[in-house]
Amino acid sequence: MMGIFHDIRYAARRLRKNPGFSLIVVATLALGIGANAAIFALTDRVLLQRLPVRNPDQLAVLVTRSRLRRKAMTRSLTRCIRTCGTVMTFSQA
Repeated sequence: MMGIFHDIRYAARRLRKNPGFSLIVVATLALGIGANAAIFALTDRVLLQRLPVRNPDQLAVLVTRSRLRRKAMTRSLTRCIRTCGTVMTFSQA
């Protein structure tokens, strides 16, 4: 137990002797902890919580490989959402 206190006192003494290094250490720890918290919050919100829609199991993903089709589809869906308030249900042909 005395060894731990001795190590802590030694570390504090070394950090007081090099304030620039201490500042870099504290800044690095703060950035690391902040980035970790932000990534966890994003992961929790996107992957772990349920979607804020009435029937999330009825959602579908529309994919196209053509850039022109993608732009046209995005414009038409945006227009539909603005005017109708809902998106039509698509079925496989």
